[in-house]
Amino acid sequence: NIVGFSIWLWKDSQQLNTQQYLMDGRLGLQTVYFSSSSIGQAWGKMYVDGSPVSVAWSSLPNSQWAHVHIESLVAFTDDINIMSK
Repeated sequence: NIVGFSIWLWKDSQQLNTQQYLMDGRLGLQTVYFSSSSIGQAWGKMYVDGSPVSVAWSSLPNSQWAHVHIESLVAFTDDINIMSK
């Protein structure tokens, strides 16, 4: 079962103005996704470089490496697409 997701991330400040996915695991639980336009309701906590932040795309820093950890409210089983939706 999966209850969290961690990744080292560089989000370019010049990213395209199209929908971008950090991750998508909706085959196992319909609310497990995180994108620039919407975020599934399964996510309860998010940390950037060890500090708690709002579970929001805007909480991801631009143009720097950051360690991102997101925790789910419920355990789920699925294949997770990472930055590949």
